[in-house]
Amino acid sequence: MTTPPPQRPPDPPPPPHLDLTLDLRVLNDENFAPGDHTRHASQIRLPLRERPHTHRHDLRLGGSRTLTIAVHCPLDRHPHTLRVEATIRETRPAPARARHHARLPLRPGPAAPLDLPLHLPGDPHPYAHLTLRCTLSPAGPDPGGALHARAGSLGWTPGHLQAVPGGYQLTTDHGTLYHDGQRLSALHHHADAHYQARGGPGGPLGLPTGDALTSPGWTLAFARHTLRHDRGHTALLTRAAAAHWPAAGATLGLPVADTTRLDRPRGPLDVTPCEHGTLLVDPTRPARITPRTLSVRPARVTRWLQAHLDRAAPGATFGDPWPGPPLRYPLTLNAPGGPLTLCVPLALKVSPAPDARREVHLGARQAGLIDLPPGTPARAARHALRALDDLLRRPLQLAALPAGNHLIGAHVTPDGGLHLDFLPTDWT
Repeated sequence: MTTPPPQRPPDPPPPPHLDLTLDLRVLNDENFAPGDHTRHASQIRLPLRERPHTHRHDLRLGGSRTLTIAVHCPLDRHPHTLRVEATIRETRPAPARARHHARLPLRPGPAAPLDLPLHLPGDPHPYAHLTLRCTLSPAGPDPGGALHARAGSLGWTPGHLQAVPGGYQLTTDHGTLYHDGQRLSALHHHADAHYQARGGPGGPLGLPTGDALTSPGWTLAFARHTLRHDRGHTALLTRAAAAHWPAAGATLGLPVADTTRLDRPRGPLDVTPCEHGTLLVDPTRPARITPRTLSVRPARVTRWLQAHLDRAAPGATFGDPWPGPPLRYPLTLNAPGGPLTLCVPLALKVSPAPDARREVHLGARQAGLIDLPPGTPARAARHALRALDDLLRRPLQLAALPAGNHLIGAHVTPDGGLHLDFLPTDWT
């Protein structure tokens, strides 16, 4: 007679609680430089009690400014609305404060976001945007049983079950499963690693709303975003960008970086860098916007390189590149004993990332080994190596676009040219 395997004891029902996500973006602070970290995201689990209570969250902003977020939790018997008060204080040049109020309806399941613009005292223009999401998790059966059952159906061995912001997660030997109280999602290890790198359940994405079980290419949906991975490119797209990419993908190629949002006087714009261009979407309609484009021919880039070469090694010449990557430029030097032709691999890069407000530079750097032809005389080799050191000891700055250039996308074409995308005239 065989002994039946022991059954997993039922988990106790979780107490009622709220899962609150705060996502703060500072838009305009004279104390911060363009590359500074001006975004903060946090996830807070708030218990519901028999008496109302307040949770405080304090942040130091730029200069003398501070932000206090006070979350007033309701009674556990009637949790209908959550009240939030955000107060910006500054002590210089004179003490002042500005208060902002918001009310969030409480309901189980994924929460609709609430956007709260924050203003400095006496300033009508938004200083920052605070996005709030709150999910009510009432007392009830634990979804652990459903998670274990789904793991069994996939052939995954269940591991550790734990509560996370917004629900529960079950780790397994093949991936991770999540439950938000209504939906259950399964992610294989590769997709879950990218999800965790962007904050996981406690980050601004919240819990996933779909599965990611295929590999190597996969798509993972969230309430307001879609995370895609295909052919080595991983990109987080907003809902509007994800809806318009399938129709644009034939010409633009795969998304290669996350969607960023530009706040323009006319409204926001979602900008997604792709392999062969830039996907530009107005999320308020939503509708795709056609950017202005400029193509720079490879011969023009070669002339920019030649200008640097004329200073480092007069009389030497660059030729148009052989397609890469990396791009390989023929370089002919006037060495002792006659002309010497080398193959110079270079990588072209636009830095910083295209930004409609900042100055942007096109640079070039050595991108591989440079082999001198076998049998090159020692004197000619020394001359060539000295010329290469003068030319390539530091990255080359080939061209620059001034601040306020309205550039939103740039990429190097396979033949060594440039494709530049700019904001449309009516959005500048």
